[in-house]
Amino acid sequence: MNGKHGETKLFRAARFALPFFLGLLVLAGPSSLFAVPIEVTLYPDSARITETVRVKLPSSAGSLASANFTLPGSADPATLTIGCLPAGSCRVEDYQVKRIETPLGAKEVELEKKAAKVRDEAARTRAAILATEAQIQFWQLQTKAKTKTLADARNMAAAIGQNIRKAGQEKSALEDSLRRAEQRLRDVEAERTALPEHRKATWQVTASLSGTAAREQTLTFSYRTGGCGWTPSYRIEARPGEGKIRMSFDAELRQASGQDWKDVRVMLAFPEPSNIPATATADAGTSSQKTALPAPKKGKKARKGAAEKKAGEPVPEKESPPTPAAQASTPCATGACGPWSLGKTDVPAGTTVTRNVILETGDGSFLYGMESLAGEPVLQSEERQAWAVRMPAGPALFMIDGAVTGRGRFPEREGRSFTFGHDPRVTLRAVSGGGQFEVNNGRPEPIRLLWRDGRPETEILSIPPGASAALPPPSPAHAGSEWKNQSAPAPAPEVQK
Repeated sequence: MNGKHGETKLFRAARFALPFFLGLLVLAGPSSLFAVPIEVTLYPDSARITETVRVKLPSSAGSLASANFTLPGSADPATLTIGCLPAGSCRVEDYQVKRIETPLGAKEVELEKKAAKVRDEAARTRAAILATEAQIQFWQLQTKAKTKTLADARNMAAAIGQNIRKAGQEKSALEDSLRRAEQRLRDVEAERTALPEHRKATWQVTASLSGTAAREQTLTFSYRTGGCGWTPSYRIEARPGEGKIRMSFDAELRQASGQDWKDVRVMLAFPEPSNIPATATADAGTSSQKTALPAPKKGKKARKGAAEKKAGEPVPEKESPPTPAAQASTPCATGACGPWSLGKTDVPAGTTVTRNVILETGDGSFLYGMESLAGEPVLQSEERQAWAVRMPAGPALFMIDGAVTGRGRFPEREGRSFTFGHDPRVTLRAVSGGGQFEVNNGRPEPIRLLWRDGRPETEILSIPPGASAALPPPSPAHAGSEWKNQSAPAPAPEVQK
């Protein structure tokens, strides 16, 4: 009985002591736990993070107040900017940054080696996937190759199909290997995080404030960090029956900042900012600006010309750290810097999430093209498509009426005639007994077929829904640019219901 009574008294004491202990932690000073990310500007391989923190200030009137907070170890302190909230409530006179790092344990060393091995395997697999995609694109282009005889056309079609099928199987196996490697890497990172003691590198920031007599002050600070980024991806869908092209621009977001982003405003910018001035120390700010200069020219005329040039130059102004918005609007080679706002979203640490950026539908006219009898008719948009905004290049998934028909790249140039691939409802088949071919239109609307037939002139066939059009045999072989029997008119196509 006494034992149970003693345990009850101990439990009550612990229950009342816990809030008191937490209160002491709050009064002891600011902690990185109280820093809250409010806005993130993501670049392809980095991020600009803006956070707020509520700090305690000593009551010492007439002198500078000292405020402390921490940055994650992945942050670049040379890009740090600090301000007061609300604006004008205080002034940041100066700040110092110190790196704090705990030693690396034996278990973490082992996990780091394991993670490096998996990352290297994933990089080699990605390179192999790009190689197989190049092979697939090469064999797809061979459908435009010109053949002299019907037998050559059949052999070419068989070779194209066999090699595309082989490369596609290799790519599928490589993608499975990549997914397994990425899962192993996530498992290693989770195992490292679960260690009772592991190395934590942080930056301790001490800021000197003036112009405030308050005991508490809200600070906002932003910095650039690695381990974050985004990748564009596209879905381009043709809807020939509606005369529409539907484009979906998605972004794959990734971040390893060490803390979850919850209800954070996310902006996307492209490309990576090439030059961010350092503001942490004077040495860092000046060393990045040094460039190799040519040797000065000698002579009276050279000195006179240099003096006149210097007199005509404007006085340089002091540089100030660019804001995230200014960085995002910097012109780039592709004209696709953004920024694009995703609003408030959640991105857990160490994960990759996909968010839609733009979903747009535009008008389009379509044409089925055939270079020779070596391949099936290929659907393509007839005219250049102009979208509301310019977007960066990235991998694209091409679709026809919701069915995936191919993979490729979305170009960075505004306006492009898309090639969507083979439409399963528009087929090429041989006519038994005659050595001829015909194109069957299984769609519910008429189609137009561009049949080049190996000649300089082209012929567009109109095929009603449910009908077939007989194709004339390929043109005879030619020598150089002189085609045999060029003056002979092409036979009229036969359209059969």
